[in-house]
Amino acid sequence: MSDAALTEALGRILPREDQTLLLTASLGEGDEVAAAWTAWRARHPDPVAGLRVFGYGNTSVTPLLHRGLCKAGVPVGDDAFAATLAAGAMREERRAAKVHEGAGGALAALGEAGVEPLVVGGVPLAELAYPAVGLRHTYDLDLLVTEEEQRRAASTLREFGGIAPERPTGRGDLIVEHELGVPVALHTKPFPVRGPTLPMAEVRRRRRRATLSGADVWVPAPEDALVHALGMGPAGWTAASVLWVPDVWFLLRANPELDWALVAETASESRLAIIAAAALAYLRERLGAPVPQEALERLRTAAGRVSRAERDFVLLAALRAQRLRDEPVGRSALPATSLAVARRLPSYLGDRLRGRQAVHTR
Repeated sequence: MSDAALTEALGRILPREDQTLLLTASLGEGDEVAAAWTAWRARHPDPVAGLRVFGYGNTSVTPLLHRGLCKAGVPVGDDAFAATLAAGAMREERRAAKVHEGAGGALAALGEAGVEPLVVGGVPLAELAYPAVGLRHTYDLDLLVTEEEQRRAASTLREFGGIAPERPTGRGDLIVEHELGVPVALHTKPFPVRGPTLPMAEVRRRRRRATLSGADVWVPAPEDALVHALGMGPAGWTAASVLWVPDVWFLLRANPELDWALVAETASESRLAIIAAAALAYLRERLGAPVPQEALERLRTAAGRVSRAERDFVLLAALRAQRLRDEPVGRSALPATSLAVARRLPSYLGDRLRGRQAVHTR
């Protein structure tokens, strides 16, 4: 794969200009918030419609946008839209209270049974990194477990009224629907897509104790949480979503003393060097996130040494982003290695069957 093809693929994954404006209005400070909001509104006279086409995952931005504009003292400029933002923020706050209360109950039950999983995803991000839990849209409680822990956890949660399938999925996931008000996802693999991974022995060795929703639990070290967020976001199933941007933004703000050498090493071992380098460069250059230049150089050096399989994985992520945006997929966008062969043709053929024309041709 040429560097040009890789750059083009990353461009389909990273936030677009409209999304960057809205993210700046949500996460920025002072005058930059006002400038970004003014520019976005000029593009979208109907802001409700503008949010609707903002991109996959736009609802997660509503509370952050409301907070960002209020914090910077920037008028929304439309009374009806201001009411919509305020109502959305309130709904998310109430939803978060229910989800985190349920998560605390589930974690307490598991702790009493002697099951101590690694808690990842939205719940620890919301409670340990975000300024308020209602700012991070969270649906379930994500736990990384061994196969034995998965069996024990499922059994424990069933005793507390949970409903779970008898067997995990082919990817090793087992979802327990629970009367506590939050689904509990028991994962034996760190990511739901093929390609990236985590050095789990090292991640478990570096884990830390934290209190989440009143329960004493294990969470990843900040460096590992950062790599996990990048693997779940721009590299994951929801590659077109922008939810990963505030996740990483607030992780960086909450952990100013990150070991960047460890971040680069872990990203490289996790086959996420390309994604990490591009995503963190975007955050530094477009949003002013506190990412040291030296850290970017480390990641770019690691990204220059990756395998063809990891490069093709980036194409797969770009392909997912295109399809989530309902954009046609051309033949030249399809990865060619064995990692992708089983997955690349159905997307292309599906577009052809629907009568779509390919955007990219050879």
